[in-house]
Amino acid sequence: MNNADNKYKLRFAIMCQGSNIFNWQKECLSHLLKSGNVSLALVIMDGNNVGVSKSILNKIWYYKKSIIYLVYRTLIPKCKAQNIVDISDIINGIPTIRCETINKRKYFRYFKDIDIEIIKSYHLDFVILFNFGIIRGDILNTARFGVWSFNHGDEMKYRGRPPGFWELYNGENVTEAILQRLNDSLDGRLVLKHGFFNTINYSYVKQIDSIFAEIAYWPSEVCLDIVNGVAGYVDAPPSKTTTSILRKPNNYEMIKFIIKMIYNKLKHFYFLLFKIEQWNIGVVTAPISSFITPGYQPEIRYLSAPSQRCKFLADPFGVSMGEKMYILCEEYDYRDYRGVISCIELIGDNFHFLKKNIFEASAHQSYPYLFKYDEKYYCIPQTQDCRELDLFVALEFPIRWKRVATLIKDFIAVDSTIFPYEGKWWLFCTSFERGPSSHLYVWWAEDIWGPWMSHARNPVKMDVRWTRPAGTPFVFKRNLYRPTQGNSISYGGHIVINKIMELSPTNFREEPVATIHPRKCDPFPDGLHHLCQCGDLTLVDGKREIFIYAFAKRRLLDLLRRFGKC
Repeated sequence: MNNADNKYKLRFAIMCQGSNIFNWQKECLSHLLKSGNVSLALVIMDGNNVGVSKSILNKIWYYKKSIIYLVYRTLIPKCKAQNIVDISDIINGIPTIRCETINKRKYFRYFKDIDIEIIKSYHLDFVILFNFGIIRGDILNTARFGVWSFNHGDEMKYRGRPPGFWELYNGENVTEAILQRLNDSLDGRLVLKHGFFNTINYSYVKQIDSIFAEIAYWPSEVCLDIVNGVAGYVDAPPSKTTTSILRKPNNYEMIKFIIKMIYNKLKHFYFLLFKIEQWNIGVVTAPISSFITPGYQPEIRYLSAPSQRCKFLADPFGVSMGEKMYILCEEYDYRDYRGVISCIELIGDNFHFLKKNIFEASAHQSYPYLFKYDEKYYCIPQTQDCRELDLFVALEFPIRWKRVATLIKDFIAVDSTIFPYEGKWWLFCTSFERGPSSHLYVWWAEDIWGPWMSHARNPVKMDVRWTRPAGTPFVFKRNLYRPTQGNSISYGGHIVINKIMELSPTNFREEPVATIHPRKCDPFPDGLHHLCQCGDLTLVDGKREIFIYAFAKRRLLDLLRRFGKC
């Protein structure tokens, strides 16, 4: 269905136990209704055992094998996402029906034929399932695009409850979440939207809040795909999984979990207080295409490390001119938590700064993406505090620049990467607000000066493992490749090169084809997160983790302020 004019709004219903739902579910409704593409047509409430609840003693007896989990969830700070909120103001005036379901095989709930006919009479496009248990039968076919629900875990590894728990328990680096269209098979579901996010291994509360804050956007984004006519996946064949359904952890598992959490929290705060990441620029005597060779381990010639341990150099973009190479890079100082774009002249192994803070910015800047067009050099630096993406042209390369255009407005872009491909200009970046390492946004234009059009499926990808841009895309043997940051284990831990399989204004697909890890024998052995093509050479940056006790007191005060203690 192509409905760009929004003359027809998608009609949907929610299934819930009453007017009190979780805060993240209310956020989900708010995003839907704000989109302007949908209208809430029906509320389906649970009519089974309304107002009946177990006493405290009955709960203790029923959950005796998981009593430590219940106590833990009671004592830890309440997750913002799981606060109970009232939605009477939203559903006031909306038709509401209460349905008593028939339970089969203990867990499955089937709707009565009379209720199914009533629901069908509302001509719904989709239904969102909130807190209604496992439903089966004809209810799944009452809406044009089915019944949607959420699974907070990797469908091939973690199904069931509690959300986000078992990834922490098993030490997973990433946590997956899924928006799915249900069918009658317990082991099959049609994935409408999914994403992989960093597991926050030191805080269960933050882990839950981060997951739910993200998935609340997804139904509205699927609706936008339907309206734009790019949602063919809503009728795709369902996937299969044989993973068993998980339940609440028992008391032994909770003791292990609490010990792990204490250890992870101490380790996290130890790093925050006493260690920093110091990056430095390196040169590889090989073209960027060499990095897609399986098992390739580059010999990196690093520049002399910064003399001050509180500084680093990162995000290099360079141009070779004879024996000289001019490099634009981020120069960061931990003393004021700010980076500026500086210019380096490199001759052999010797380098010196031509100019510092070449854009004369007062806000933090990084990732000075550099490219040549129409015999002129252009740069798009990342400016974190600015809600627009500005293009600069070199008046006197590489030290004097002038802003000539604003490509994108009202968007805090991270690591913006621009390049021509198959007759169009493309701009890739992530979102500072939605997830600087996980959410990929794409824009396109017929010419560099625009107008720049948002991709029909933005964000086109949500995957912390290989999404954030990490330098210059390149074409090799007629295939387009894109370097990305591998941030699943740690920030900038390694580089993943993706092969772009499909790129158009309405579709995007890429697959990882090579992973480059830092060598432990190098002076910067703890990470790589950048590749820049520079003729037959490639610029990289590597990191090392170093102790810096001088900042411990200051960082402790910063942490206390952050947690509202002073």
